[in-house]
Amino acid sequence: MNFNDDDSILYSDDSRLRPPPLGNLVPGFPTPGPGPAPSPGGNFSFPGSQGAPPMGSNLNIGPPPNFTPSKNSSGVQKLSSSGGPQTKAVSPGSISFCLFKFTYIWETSGRNYWAFLLNVDRRSVSGLRWFRNTWVFFGLDLRRIDSFICYRSDSKCDSDSENDLTSENDSTQETLINNRKEYSVDGIKNTYTKVLTSVEIPEIKNDYIINYLGEVDGNELTTRIPCKQTRVTNYRIVLELTYPDEFNKQLIDKINSCAIEASTVASRYLDEFRDTKNFLTPLEVFNSSAKQIGKSIKVFSSEFTNKLKKLKLPREITKEVEYTILQEKIEEPWRIL
Repeated sequence: MNFNDDDSILYSDDSRLRPPPLGNLVPGFPTPGPGPAPSPGGNFSFPGSQGAPPMGSNLNIGPPPNFTPSKNSSGVQKLSSSGGPQTKAVSPGSISFCLFKFTYIWETSGRNYWAFLLNVDRRSVSGLRWFRNTWVFFGLDLRRIDSFICYRSDSKCDSDSENDLTSENDSTQETLINNRKEYSVDGIKNTYTKVLTSVEIPEIKNDYIINYLGEVDGNELTTRIPCKQTRVTNYRIVLELTYPDEFNKQLIDKINSCAIEASTVASRYLDEFRDTKNFLTPLEVFNSSAKQIGKSIKVFSSEFTNKLKKLKLPREITKEVEYTILQEKIEEPWRIL
């Protein structure tokens, strides 16, 4: 049976699904109800959005990735135990990291499908679900979720294969990105980075535009036009490695491979709190991760050093390798809706 075309997913216990709560919804997002969903106005789009708008709105999130993730993938989080009344409650702190991301959900009933989550509270998730080649609103009790996996908004979403996407929790296929070159009196250094965890927080605020009308008796005449502005703030924890420019590509690839393996172990300490039963907003989840950076860098240092020793590199080379874990906040400029 193709659960992506199963109408019963849109209903709960034979009753009509209520509109999703507005707890984490971006202000101005269309609230579901009878008839077409209203538009928030303008050309607002969520992070990573592209493609056709859902449900008649002009929020461009595009279709989901055109493959079905494997439930055995290392990035899949199992959030409940199977077995009727013994089903374990899902941690809102874990799944809230999937807000505004393409998320594949496996229910305890066996249903599985792509979703785009807009809200997570203590008891449920809600948002958009891919149904018969379009986005429709849906809601789901947390206790009905068995497993899930979500993909960062900067992932490629038009791929034909799962291997071309990077999940929020799967670092096995990630690479370190060379995104900075530093020049100093001591020489040239290249910096490689890897995002260990991140969350994007959309914001909308009321504002006004000052419109110049002209002059009257030498005085400028202006008027204030109300408007809304939006931006996305990206909070992330990033691993940085720095090498001298004279390191060749083969050597860098070997060291980066050690760093990726070590960062996978270190990232587990950033996620230690995620099995808590306390409700956490996405930003609270990130801040809880940030408190574990000190422990995480110590674990990374130990794992990375041990792996470098196995390469049997000269001490003159290993001492030139520098690394750190950074907490970053990147704010986009405000844009008028």
